[in-house]
Amino acid sequence: MSTSRYKGFSILARPYQLQESRHWTVDLEIRRSGRCQVFSTSGLYRTEHEAAAHCYCLAHRIIDGADPRWSVDYLRGARRNRRRLTPTWMDVSLRQLLDLYACVRPVRWFEGVPSPVKHPEWVDVVIFRENSEDIYVGLEHPSGSPEAKKLIEFVRKEFSWKVRDDAGVGLKTMSPFGTKRLVRKALRYAVERHRKSLTIVHKGNIMKYTEGAFAKWGYELAREEFGDQTVTWDEVQKSHGGKTPAGKVLVQDYIADVTFQHLLTRPRDLDVIATGNLNGDYLSDAVAAQVGGIGMAPGANISDFHAIFEATHGTAPKYANLDKVNPGSLTLSGVMMLEYLGWNEAAQLIVRGLEKTFQQKVVTYDLARLMDGAKEVKTSEFASAVIDNMG
Repeated sequence: MSTSRYKGFSILARPYQLQESRHWTVDLEIRRSGRCQVFSTSGLYRTEHEAAAHCYCLAHRIIDGADPRWSVDYLRGARRNRRRLTPTWMDVSLRQLLDLYACVRPVRWFEGVPSPVKHPEWVDVVIFRENSEDIYVGLEHPSGSPEAKKLIEFVRKEFSWKVRDDAGVGLKTMSPFGTKRLVRKALRYAVERHRKSLTIVHKGNIMKYTEGAFAKWGYELAREEFGDQTVTWDEVQKSHGGKTPAGKVLVQDYIADVTFQHLLTRPRDLDVIATGNLNGDYLSDAVAAQVGGIGMAPGANISDFHAIFEATHGTAPKYANLDKVNPGSLTLSGVMMLEYLGWNEAAQLIVRGLEKTFQQKVVTYDLARLMDGAKEVKTSEFASAVIDNMG
């Protein structure tokens, strides 16, 4: 049990371990002026510390009114009120708490790394995935729940929507604000790094008022704030003979499933991508598969003021303390952090060390099993090889 204070509220986290498993869960109490509101979570956590830390992130969001599902309504509420808290993972809570709205995933190939495609060297793409909206926000209720029934009844009555009685339901939200700030960050990146294009990826042919609006708002932002630095595909065709003018970033849009195909067959046509939460998730993993898998794909979650850099894969607890797994994703995420801090020389040292190590076919087990003549090494041995090759 641990406590803290925030904006006059007292926060109490009560982690406890489930008897039927090794996981932890937690109850959260928020108190002020003699009143107490209790949130019971159904989330599962690997450690007691993770459970408590996650709850404090959620408590801050609830108190700030940043989570539309819950509030601390002490004035109208009972002196002690218990509510069910929908679980989200700790990393999701940190993204929400710090408003890390842009998930940035650069993907490139390192010579010597095995690939399932003929030309992995054609892959050099940076995906900007919107982190704060879309269906990943968790605005949903399970099948058969009172909340789901209430929402189904409402949309039937108000909009004549046909929804089955036993459906699980959720909301997909996309806004001009959320879209434009993501596209702004992606375009700024493309302009500053002299990239050739920005592709807005969406499913607007089906979901016109969310996915389709995402593309519309993206074009609006490009025109309003980057008009002198960008050109659309229509303008290229009509006014420039089908060729992008020198010094301009081409702004275009693709349907999500078409993008998936082009990433496999024509990856050189794609450079910087701006897309929603769901599309960005599967597209970034799919393109990572072409350059060695998600063990080779770094990631960052960035706002206008904060940033968190992390491996794109999960924690893989079954490999803990075995000195076995590929540290490439985490190492390259560190490179992104150094670049973010402006320490480009240090970042390039690490990249050169990685390039030389892969060329020597010194790799961890996941890549060694796909290569002929590879030298399989432990995680720590791979790190030592990279350091030795930095010079």
